Amino acid sequence: MRYGTRSTAQLRAYLDARHLPSSLTEPLITQCTREGLLDDAVCAILWAKTLRDRGYALAAIREQLLAKGLSAGVIAPALASLRAEADDAQVASEIVHRQRRVRAIAPPSQPQRLARWLAHHGFDEDVITDVLSGDTTDDTERPQKHRGFSTGSVL
Repeated sequence: MRYGTRSTAQLRAYLDARHLPSSLTEPLITQCTREGLLDDAVCAILWAKTLRDRGYALAAIREQLLAKGLSAGVIAPALASLRAEADDAQVASEIVHRQRRVRAIAPPSQPQRLARWLAHHGFDEDVITDVLSGDTTDDTERPQKHRGFSTGSVL
């Protein structure tokens, strides 16, 4: 708890790794929860916001929170609050604009690099294609895709 926010599952794993008997582990976890030192809902919100600030899509955030041992019931409200602030398309668009501005990348240059970065951070293929092409058309006008990327003129 000294080095940051931890989930109940992480504390349990830490105590188990120290071979602490469950007869001591469970009361300790209960006491920490009761005193507000351990709160999975707060962990979910803080971690979700941190991951979103680092440019991750909601699906990737969900997977990382599950990997940290948080339950889907705790994760859902955290993701809902992020979704209310901005959807994945808005976040991806902001990231692309920021990357182009900071790295002085001209709009048509190096889209594969941005596409890989967005895909690595969990953004959906359609979102990546739309953001990189600057496309605001509906689904019927979207260019065909090949190997996970658009075959339009941008890529």
